[in-house]
Amino acid sequence: PQLSFDLEDVLMLGSPTALFLALRAARPPREYRLPRVRGRFLNVFHPSDPVAYRLEPLVDRRLRELPPSYVPDCRGGGLKLHLAVSRWNREVSAAAGKLVAAAQALPSYSPAAALGALFRRKAEEVDAGEEKAAAAAAEEQVTLEGAVERVRLNGGRRVDLQLQTSLVEHQSEYLSALGSHTSYFGNADLSGLCVQQVLERIVPPEAVLTGGKV
Repeated sequence: PQLSFDLEDVLMLGSPTALFLALRAARPPREYRLPRVRGRFLNVFHPSDPVAYRLEPLVDRRLRELPPSYVPDCRGGGLKLHLAVSRWNREVSAAAGKLVAAAQALPSYSPAAALGALFRRKAEEVDAGEEKAAAAAAEEQVTLEGAVERVRLNGGRRVDLQLQTSLVEHQSEYLSALGSHTSYFGNADLSGLCVQQVLERIVPPEAVLTGGKV
């Protein structure tokens, strides 16, 4: 049944809506927007929730390549320390893998005098390749961000928001999955997000700029 009143904002918590749409092979058009929602529409999910899935890739297939945004840490915003370290480790491992691949490409029979020059040449090739890869990644990021802006479900902003797991959950996927679907209302970061959405509606911009003193 349709609602008989308008909504300012909608936050779906662990909703199986994306799962049902995927099972029906239904893909909402990029221009679609819920008629009764006047503000933001967010799909918030726990990464280990077995029934919660992303909505953005259903609207635009290219957005599968764009990771979901994180719900900010309520104690200061941004990523929690263990998640930031994990991301940094992945980036370092990827860079180290490229260097190892370049070293393995060096012929073992080269004389010592030529080995240094060959290694420098390979290092330059790796650097050039990394620059091209970085440029391509930046171009792809711009393309994906443009794709997000064309999705009207949340007014051109990100729809999918992923909760940040705790350190214990990060270490054990099985433990994380056990209570994932019932963890939303006890999540401090999600509470902070809800408070932020409410304050954006009732606090004038001047109060934000002056620290609450209008």
